Amino acid sequence: MLTHRHSGYSVPAVENPNEVSPYLTHELAPQFWDGIQKGGPFEIIVDEAGLNNIISRDSAVSGGWPVSFDYVNVYAPTVKFLPGKINAVAKVAVDGIKIYVDVYLKAEVLSEGKMRVEIESVKAGAVNITGFAVSIIRDVFEKRFKDSSGTDGMDEIIYAILENRPFEPAFALGEQKLRVYKADLAQSKLVIGFMPITVIK
Repeated sequence: MLTHRHSGYSVPAVENPNEVSPYLTHELAPQFWDGIQKGGPFEIIVDEAGLNNIISRDSAVSGGWPVSFDYVNVYAPTVKFLPGKINAVAKVAVDGIKIYVDVYLKAEVLSEGKMRVEIESVKAGAVNITGFAVSIIRDVFEKRFKDSSGTDGMDEIIYAILENRPFEPAFALGEQKLRVYKADLAQSKLVIGFMPITVIK
């Protein structure tokens, strides 16, 4: 049951895996920076295949894939965009035993402007481990942030997700502060809307 192989797990083969993805440098980043230059609300479209091309590269994480936590190795995940949901699957090796972890997330921007990312389910093979997985993730991040001097508010977002609480979807980029006002998930694509808030002095 735990070692059941997930049929949806297939990491794309890429050329030059140590290099940053061309999708990020030639498509996604230009979309984003062009939108910022306009000075008003803008949208970017994230393609499922392009995102997986970014994630699958060793340049996506420090030290490359797999990422190790004590006796656990996490291999590059694959992501699918579904109507209203995100599905992520990763191969995890625990003491050499390979397990496929399958996660479903629901993301939405609420009417009051806050965002909620709900962990709908986590499965190890065919076994539902949602509660256990949330507890483990919390422990890992508590240890990480305890030893980190600067989190830029990311810890609050992670805890909000783990506790299924809405959070302010705002972040600083240089002197500009942006808010996510839209996150529409459709088949194979994600449309994210950004709104400039103010210039940080």
